[in-house]
Amino acid sequence: MITGDIVQEKAEITKIHRFEFLSENIVMCIFTLGSKFTYKGTPNDDLPTVTSIFKKVNNVWKMHWMQRSTGNSDLSLWD
Repeated sequence: MITGDIVQEKAEITKIHRFEFLSENIVMCIFTLGSKFTYKGTPNDDLPTVTSIFKKVNNVWKMHWMQRSTGNSDLSLWD
C-alpha cells in the first residue's frame, strides 16, 4: 500500500475460506489476511476477513473489488 499515512509491514493470506468461479471471467474469494501496518503512527496487527472479486481482463486476473473487515477474525467460526 502506498500512501503517506500507511506503512505496510506484512500482508499475507493465512486461510482461504471460499474460492468460487462465478463465471468464466469472475472469481470470488473470501480469506483471512495477516495484516500488520502503521496508520498515522498507530500500529495495527490483526486478522481481518477479506471478501474480494477478481475479474479476468485480457487474460490477466485483476482485483475488481475488495472489502476488509475490522478487528480480529475468529477463525473458529469458519470450522
